[in-house]
Amino acid sequence: MERLRKAALKLRRNRRDLRIERGLATTMTALDDDYVPLGDDAVFAGVDATPEELVLYSENQLNRERAKIGLLTKWALAGLATEMTMHETNGLLSALRYDAEHFASTYPQDKRVAGLKWTVKRLDDDFSFLSRFKQSTSGYYPKAAQAIEMVKHEFTRALGNGDLVIETTDAFLKSDFAAESRALLSVFSNLVRNGYQWAYNAGKKPAVVRFDVQTVEYMGEDYDEETDTSTPVLKRKDIVIVADNGPGVRPGMGDSVFDPSISGRGSAGIGLHLCRAVLEAGGNTIVLSDEKSELGGAVFKIGGYSLLRPDQVRTPKASRPREAELADALDSMVELVREGFNAEAADLSDVYEEAAGLAMRIRLRGSESPLDERLVDAVDAFDEAVRSARPITGPKLPSP
Repeated sequence: MERLRKAALKLRRNRRDLRIERGLATTMTALDDDYVPLGDDAVFAGVDATPEELVLYSENQLNRERAKIGLLTKWALAGLATEMTMHETNGLLSALRYDAEHFASTYPQDKRVAGLKWTVKRLDDDFSFLSRFKQSTSGYYPKAAQAIEMVKHEFTRALGNGDLVIETTDAFLKSDFAAESRALLSVFSNLVRNGYQWAYNAGKKPAVVRFDVQTVEYMGEDYDEETDTSTPVLKRKDIVIVADNGPGVRPGMGDSVFDPSISGRGSAGIGLHLCRAVLEAGGNTIVLSDEKSELGGAVFKIGGYSLLRPDQVRTPKASRPREAELADALDSMVELVREGFNAEAADLSDVYEEAAGLAMRIRLRGSESPLDERLVDAVDAFDEAVRSARPITGPKLPSP
């Protein structure tokens, strides 16, 4: 598979070079129908695979991606249920915190009351973590050293008991590396948790997770606004290195450790996948090193996407018509209603409101494109699903 992966990568590079020679865009868009190799055998130069092997490899990759999408769709429904539940749970947790603080001040000598206060605080922290993977809109970008202090709070008990040690080098503490708050906290916490559990399962005490930084040089550009020109310049960037003393990742797993449902410790296998997703939403990424750490375990690197995954093509996001987005959303809402998740569909009423308004204008003024017709059909399908739905006495939550 590694040979075929490299062959496919070489083919993409050759194709990009040929497109440049012909004055075409270097990357394909969703509307690009130029799938043939430009009629030039040079596209296969240095490609260590037959066309048949490349077709089968691409088909295998496509099936893997389809499986991921199916799994992520189920998890998306579970995430929607989590957000809805947390809206109600936060109020209950607030009442619990108030009561715990009241009893702690009334009975300051009672150890059980002190334990209750600590338990409620931890429960609040754990529930808050459920929503932490989604991208924040706060615009807060803490540096790595600041994030570590917040991460240590997540593992107060393990650190206090001596079961876990979080090491930070001077280079790490002085690093300028920063990322969006929720993304950085989620990624650091997930890596510490994985290292802790792997080391614990391997019988190592204490578990050690070390945060370090590697500074890399790369060729960038400086832009001069006055002359409207760019000048090549050597630049430096920090890459965060996270290592642990666990048994390490099984050889040959490579990038597959970031696939959803991949887990070596019996968990859902969503942690590392979300780590990469939230980082890449902000232009960073995470990769697994091929070598074990000095501590004996796994090594993960966190940094700029172009530095850590230079061979990966980032497909530009094409802007989609709003009608297409609404039609897709209504298709999903139809499935929610058919499966009995009426409460979830009801919470998306603003989507239906906007789609129905557009559909009304299309009906009155006339359809101008197949996309208009698709939106009208989607609204009709949702209306029919709602008319056929049986009223329920309570919300039914999706199963993960």
